Amino acid sequence: MVSRTWRNSVPAVEQRIAAGSSTQQARQAAGVAEGAAGGVADAVFWGGGVAILTEDNRVVVTIDIEVNDPHPRELADPGVAEDEQVLCMAVVEPQFVMSGSPEVLLAVGDRVVSVDEDGVQVLGEALEIGPVQKMAVSPNGKLLAAFAHDGRLLVIPTDFSRIIFEYECDSALPPDQIAWCGLDSVLLYWSEVLLMVGPNGDPVQYNYDEPIMLIPECDGVRILTNSSMEFLHRVPDSTTLIFGIGSMSPAALLYDARDHYDKQSAKSLEMMCTLIRTEIITQEIEIEEIIISSCLAVLRYLNPSMG
Repeated sequence: MVSRTWRNSVPAVEQRIAAGSSTQQARQAAGVAEGAAGGVADAVFWGGGVAILTEDNRVVVTIDIEVNDPHPRELADPGVAEDEQVLCMAVVEPQFVMSGSPEVLLAVGDRVVSVDEDGVQVLGEALEIGPVQKMAVSPNGKLLAAFAHDGRLLVIPTDFSRIIFEYECDSALPPDQIAWCGLDSVLLYWSEVLLMVGPNGDPVQYNYDEPIMLIPECDGVRILTNSSMEFLHRVPDSTTLIFGIGSMSPAALLYDARDHYDKQSAKSLEMMCTLIRTEIITQEIEIEEIIISSCLAVLRYLNPSMG
């Protein structure tokens, strides 16, 4: 396991395990696609459901793709003109929609429309975002990450009421993939380059010499390659307190002191003196309790069997 820490102190962990390939979802989607006459132009999976955009710009969804006989149903006509093109699509899952039915977001020309069983609604006209090239809904269904035509990464509520966050990417070329990493960051993938953008705007770049596939989970993202699978997610704050670069927390000082002690270094005494002089002592806070709780939290994270 390799620990990685963002420059803005938001940490992530990468875990590599052997990966196998599965075509189960592809077979299931093929069954749903039988009800989508006109051919499949795009598809978005979630949990046990899938939304399909047909080549004649109709939207077909099913929420029971895992059963042997799924029941696809067509949503309202999104109203895409013959000279218009659907640039990308995303889905707000049924559990996050008051009606209990999935809501499909389509980027069409300069606008984004919300499509459900009852009708179509144009979103965010006042924001003047322009053409959206890629978008992804957060795991809690509240936020949308959108890559605009001018190279901006925008984070906005799914009702398009305002722009919460904006980041200028170095390239205006749309990424091949976009995905949320939990609720803390957004991943953008171009060929051989994976960019992670956090809430403070400081990006972290990972390089790959082979194609990857991003598979979002509720607490992170699986990164699938031809030979391995990585899981990228945020680690607990207690881990940052101890292992974060430049951390001066009591737990970090004690850990460093123990490390120098094992190396028979005189710095061990220096670290202990620094620990004693910290302001937390002068404030009469139980430092032992803070250190122990931080260390135990990290130990439980690294060894889940401890409970």
